[in-house]
Amino acid sequence: MYRGGMATGVSVGTSVDTSVGVSAARASAHRPEKRGQWRRGSRIGCDLSPGHAHALAAGAPPGGCDSPGRALPYATGRAFGCGRPASPHRNRSKEATMLYTGSCHCGKVRFEVEGEIDGACACNCSMCARKGSLLWFVPRDALRLQTPDEDIATYLFNKHVIRHRFCPTCGIHPFAEGTDPKGNAMAAVNLRCVDGVDLDALSVRHFDGRAL
Repeated sequence: MYRGGMATGVSVGTSVDTSVGVSAARASAHRPEKRGQWRRGSRIGCDLSPGHAHALAAGAPPGGCDSPGRALPYATGRAFGCGRPASPHRNRSKEATMLYTGSCHCGKVRFEVEGEIDGACACNCSMCARKGSLLWFVPRDALRLQTPDEDIATYLFNKHVIRHRFCPTCGIHPFAEGTDPKGNAMAAVNLRCVDGVDLDALSVRHFDGRAL
């Protein structure tokens, strides 16, 4: 998502034209370095892993979202999502995805969600810290409500860009709705409301929503 300075070089033992590699290296030595432009935004998610947040603090350009972290306990970002971004175009073959069911506590809000659970996100914003949610981000069309939308309550706070949906009877928050930086509709499903998921077996990424 971000582009930083580009290093060049030539591997020994390859068939690459060394003159091209040397010319590129010389050109890059005189080219002003362009660092990724970073700002905190209004959407929840993760553009940086903890390792990249550490590198950014040290003055290095950020990279992708999946590199291992070293120092910071939280990542900071501005996309609606956490850890590896869920893409609306991500492969949903039957071999790679499953259909899950879930609900609130009383059962009034029920849903189905299709996808591959490859981890969870723990956000420390004032809302998620109180709810204790473990979030799974999917394209919005992967979440299918079994309850009429008008029967599900909505809570907005801060910049009102994320719709926190909850049951008006038992108060449980099964999911939230928002958009990613490209405007794609996304859903943050509370894995604690999904049936049959072994939460202890999932890796959890921490997101610093409190900083937004």
